[in-house]
Amino acid sequence: MMFKRTMITFIVLILICLGTGCRKQYEYTYLYDKERITAIELVRFNSECEDYRNLEIVLTIECIDDFLADFSKLSFYKTSLGPVGISENDVVIKFIYDNGDFELIHYHGQAQYVSELGSANNAGDGTFIEKDFKDLLEKYS
Repeated sequence: MMFKRTMITFIVLILICLGTGCRKQYEYTYLYDKERITAIELVRFNSECEDYRNLEIVLTIECIDDFLADFSKLSFYKTSLGPVGISENDVVIKFIYDNGDFELIHYHGQAQYVSELGSANNAGDGTFIEKDFKDLLEKYS
């Protein structure tokens, strides 16, 4: 009887863990030191665009420090299942660094461009809370 109860409890815990993707909150890890960010844009993702360099700019963020302060307040979760990635036509945050490399950030995935490596979708390792992320974009739109 005790063994059966223990097994049921163990199975329930495994199912809960799998169902939530074993999310754990972390601080977002930037591609480079965030002081190297020279521009922030909101852009429309298009996988057809070579290396993601010429994506349609929706908005250029004027005050980088304020935006980064607000961005740092977002809850970021690394998941054992990994992020979904960025989908076609998603509006994403583009952090551009002093060397021309950049990262694209969406609530359900990240991508990046590093000059030596080229582009990679699903380069990130986590997700943000959708509502909080969208609220941030709306605040600056």
